[in-house]
Amino acid sequence: MDFKKIFEEVMAEQQEIALATSVAEQPNVRLVNFLYSPERKVVYFSTFEGNDKVNEMSVNSKISFTTIVGEGDDAHVRVLEGRAKRSERSLKDIADPLIKKFPFYAEIIDNSAEHIVVFELSFNKAVVISGMEIREEIVI
Repeated sequence: MDFKKIFEEVMAEQQEIALATSVAEQPNVRLVNFLYSPERKVVYFSTFEGNDKVNEMSVNSKISFTTIVGEGDDAHVRVLEGRAKRSERSLKDIADPLIKKFPFYAEIIDNSAEHIVVFELSFNKAVVISGMEIREEIVI
């Protein structure tokens, strides 16, 4: 089984991750849309400036996440040791691939881009899970 290929497919096709942050030993999980850049090997997500995610990641950049399985699919990706940082790229910088994956982002970019920040999630390893018992850790 080609786990790197499954990784790339999951990261291209699935639309949400459950992103876990933690501050003062209190975990906090939320769903966010994401875009994976295979060239840069980072996950992008956007959020409004100054919300809880932004504040939590400024205090503690350690994150973990899992992709959310779509209907009729069971493959997913888990990252246990990731880092979040505010991206140097703006929402407009990643607009084309973002709109291709999420057409509704065109309106968000047009109406709210100046209030939205982009974050990058970086990681060296991921666990690819396919089915109930098939899993493999891969190096990114």
